[in-house]
Amino acid sequence: SRLSKEKNIRELIEFFPDLLKHYQDAKLLIVGDGPDKAHLEKMTETLQLQDKVIFTGRIAPDEVWKYYAIGDIFVSASTFEVHSMSYLEALAGGLPMLCREDKALLGVLDPGENGRIYNSREEFVDNAVELLSDDDVRKKMADRSLEKAEDFSSDAFANAMLQIYSEALREYSS
Repeated sequence: SRLSKEKNIRELIEFFPDLLKHYQDAKLLIVGDGPDKAHLEKMTETLQLQDKVIFTGRIAPDEVWKYYAIGDIFVSASTFEVHSMSYLEALAGGLPMLCREDKALLGVLDPGENGRIYNSREEFVDNAVELLSDDDVRKKMADRSLEKAEDFSSDAFANAMLQIYSEALREYSS
């Protein structure tokens, strides 16, 4: 993603030490570049998380899928999205989602089905621990994410457009 202040990645780094208390093997992979990168790297150093938080920098678009493929869950703290491509990429990558509550997630993240919503540090940590430690829950949500991704496929879009045009033609012909 674009590493900018409004993406709220700072919050994920701030919360991460609390997650590590429960799940020491966790790693936070931050993919992308942007104006907040230097600050995020400094935060990582200040919190002594250099071995736990990995910054990839900018990734070529045709390589992005590989980074979703190595993840166990997708996390986002952003409340600034309109229609985030990263959410759709996470679905297509078959990842359970753990995201800060945001209206942009309506129709994308179905809490309890393909991920979890959080509103506090405690909810973030509790949900992340559950998703990381329960293979069955994570697998169920991963499968549901893949199913949900179909709602955003090019075929689904084409069918929706055909339906709109058909309805418009029926109204015009009446």
